[in-house]
Amino acid sequence: LSTMNPCSTGTGCAAPEAPALDPAEGTCTGVNLSWSQGTGDTASYNVYRKVAPCGGTYAKIAGPLVATTYSDLSAVAGTSYAYVERGACDVAGATESPDSNCMTAARLVSPAPTISGDASNTCPSTTVTLTTQSGKGSYQWYLGGSPISGANAYQPAAASTGTYTVSYTEANGCSGTSAG
Repeated sequence: LSTMNPCSTGTGCAAPEAPALDPAEGTCTGVNLSWSQGTGDTASYNVYRKVAPCGGTYAKIAGPLVATTYSDLSAVAGTSYAYVERGACDVAGATESPDSNCMTAARLVSPAPTISGDASNTCPSTTVTLTTQSGKGSYQWYLGGSPISGANAYQPAAASTGTYTVSYTEANGCSGTSAG
């Protein structure tokens, strides 16, 4: 004789009330979500999203989850998404609550630094001034992929032949590196 817990398959338990979604936070790597459990027994959660605005049909992107937090690492930078959560009384996430409140957020866009300046130095004893966007943080210039000691401003002098790249950080905390 074998028995089965009916709540593990989504039958025999009552769906909980909707969870309460906290404000969503866009980061450089995705969108962070957190929520509070709704009333009733909640064994798991499912995360749904769509391109903003709120309302309409959402697609499930994660779940069932046991935690009350989730990081959407598949969010496309610069695209605003609408998110809802659903609690479920079963660990399989089948018997779901109604949608939580909706929150919107966008993954932050990382910068794409560019470099300007003379492309060639025909006189070995002459330096070329390279320039990238000013007003950024944590500049680092590279020659052939290796960091150049002391080259941490937006406009360094280049005296060596090779491929230069630069990285910097935006005020929002996102960083980027130029093409070589």
